[in-house]
Amino acid sequence: MADTALQTVRHEIVQVNGADAHYTRAGRDGPPLVLVHGGAGNRHDWAKNIKALSEAHQVYAPDLLGYGQNFRDDKPHTVRRFSDFLGDFMDAVGLRSASLVGHSLGARACLELASRAPEKADSLVLVSPIGFGRLSVPGYILGTMGWAASKLIRKRLPYPPLDIELNERSHEHLRTITASSLIVWGRWDLFFPHRYALRVVETIPNSSLSVFPRSGHAPHRNEPSAFNAAVLTFLSSGGPNPQG
Repeated sequence: MADTALQTVRHEIVQVNGADAHYTRAGRDGPPLVLVHGGAGNRHDWAKNIKALSEAHQVYAPDLLGYGQNFRDDKPHTVRRFSDFLGDFMDAVGLRSASLVGHSLGARACLELASRAPEKADSLVLVSPIGFGRLSVPGYILGTMGWAASKLIRKRLPYPPLDIELNERSHEHLRTITASSLIVWGRWDLFFPHRYALRVVETIPNSSLSVFPRSGHAPHRNEPSAFNAAVLTFLSSGGPNPQG
């Protein structure tokens, strides 16, 4: 199965609300799995994960609205716009439901979709989701430096205009989520300290926490083998499966 999965990794395009939506697809067998990148990336952020995960799943990794190769407009991009896009993307590729794996902004979009349309989320893997605490001082500095460097060399920013609250006050609507959830955090996250993970676990029903000891904000890139194993174990078990 592994060789077959490796041979079927491909770039595809589907129409979502009248515009091209680019995504990577891999795997031919198994339940569907959608990978949703973070706020400064694109679908290629999952390069170290998609092949391993596609051995047991049909994997879809889209560029979010305004990211990667997708169309970008000047309207503020809100969490609601991203979660709507995610739901529309699933409809466009023929997925009535799937397990959702999201990183940072992508994790928040997965949460919002699971809250509004629970029938679409079979289970959730949430990697450092935003919305549960302020950006740290080091994170602010690093983000500002990246923004300034892009402006200096006149490089297109990797993200569209954003209108997002990082430290939301109310999470009551998330307490209704029914999907089993695995919360993943890096011990050395410089953007959102791993203590925020406890707030997520306290908010999301039927969730467990896995802290990756050698990772920063992106455990799926920092410790890909351990991350892939944790995700596959969680999804095969059908419920929370703490890894650390």
